[in-house]
Amino acid sequence: MLAEIAIVMPALPLLAAAAIAVTPLINGERTIRLAAAAGWTSVGLTALLVILSIAGLPSRGAFFAFDGLAALISVLIVLVGAVVLQFSVRYMRGDPDLKAYTARVALAVASMLVVASAADLVVLLAAWVIGGQVLARLIGHSDAVAESAAAARRTRLTFFFGDAIFAVGLGILAGNAGSTSIAEVLSSIPNAPPTLVAGAAILILFGALARSAVLPFSSWLLSSLTAPTPVSALMHAGFVNAGGFALVKFSAVFASAPWVLGIAIFLGAASAILGTAVMLVRPDVKRALAASTVSQMGFMILQCGLGAFGPAVWHLIAHGFFKAWLFLSAGSAVSQTTAPRSKGPGALVAGALALAFAIVVAFATGSSPTSLLLTTLAVATAAHSAVALAGPAIDRVDRWALLCAVAVLAAVHLVGLVLVTAALNGAAAKVPNFGFGVEIALTALFIGLWVVQMRGLRLPLAVYVRLMNAGRLAPSAIEPIRS
Repeated sequence: MLAEIAIVMPALPLLAAAAIAVTPLINGERTIRLAAAAGWTSVGLTALLVILSIAGLPSRGAFFAFDGLAALISVLIVLVGAVVLQFSVRYMRGDPDLKAYTARVALAVASMLVVASAADLVVLLAAWVIGGQVLARLIGHSDAVAESAAAARRTRLTFFFGDAIFAVGLGILAGNAGSTSIAEVLSSIPNAPPTLVAGAAILILFGALARSAVLPFSSWLLSSLTAPTPVSALMHAGFVNAGGFALVKFSAVFASAPWVLGIAIFLGAASAILGTAVMLVRPDVKRALAASTVSQMGFMILQCGLGAFGPAVWHLIAHGFFKAWLFLSAGSAVSQTTAPRSKGPGALVAGALALAFAIVVAFATGSSPTSLLLTTLAVATAAHSAVALAGPAIDRVDRWALLCAVAVLAAVHLVGLVLVTAALNGAAAKVPNFGFGVEIALTALFIGLWVVQMRGLRLPLAVYVRLMNAGRLAPSAIEPIRS
């Protein structure tokens, strides 16, 4: 019992802040300041919990468990959550609904902390659904704006559908095991009927896809930019990237039905391509970042489909921190006099160096072809994003400085991947490999598309228009707000 209380400690200050925010005890800006203090308290408690776990604290109970996966995801959640709450102190100053906003953000972060450490399917599912619906309400925070209310409805319906099929998949597994304990459910998988496991795997996969805005569920994220900017950053604290967490958590299910991961590979690759295409045509920063998230979440699901769960978790964490920072920095884009660039000599050099360093790192460490693919794409994508954000200034950067920057990027990627894989310590099951041919085909596809994009291919007008309007709400879906 003491272990379970210790495990949920990081969520308690946030739950308290959410409760206080809906009472008349504290008003105005002090409400969000209190929640920010609770967020940083949760950071400290999470760090303490990690230290205690390393020192031998019993890390498993009937309802909660704190393994390597839970520790990694919890660190992401509390750090991004605390920064978002602190950022909101100034950003949301003067907001007429500040107390409700504060309560929802604190409750959302606490719910995802519960998801990360849940050892029972009922606990996990309850926190999963609550977190999703609270996020949908945050997307519609400015509900006096018709587009905002419509975006919230779209998100709420997408989550309702995705969470329902996710719940059915978990229910099938619980019924087979005769228990809601996640450990018992996973241990019963090898003796379960193959058809039952395959059905549960498909349902869990599509529930994860809906939460991570991967095709065919990408529209909710692309239309969510009416939300306050801190909410867009908060999405990366275990919300939009929760799909990858779910696939890793239930990797034993996919190990017994590996063909389902073929669907993940296909839809992940398609989402990565679609998101990148939308990002390249969008002139507004926040929607370009949202499209980039669709691409990155597709890439994360693709990693899971290839059975590279360690790289997928590292990608989930690194992208979560990086993209949250980009969203919180989006306001500074108004000072730029030129649009972000994705082509040109600087972009070509950065991309080429990223590819070269990734290949060298992968082969020098004896990595598998899958790791080579993932390292190459991850480093090249990060370099491409950095170039796009830097704009024309990148062309004035000394080539040797650029070379050193990409080298550091490759080294950070490698160290992070090694540390995350070690922290997982077998938490993810091994799944059958789809073969060298699939990996080579995916590598060729993405590198080929990158080369085509670098050459400045002009899209057909009809394709360009569809990409520009991707995720846009239909006029019939936007109901006018009655005064």
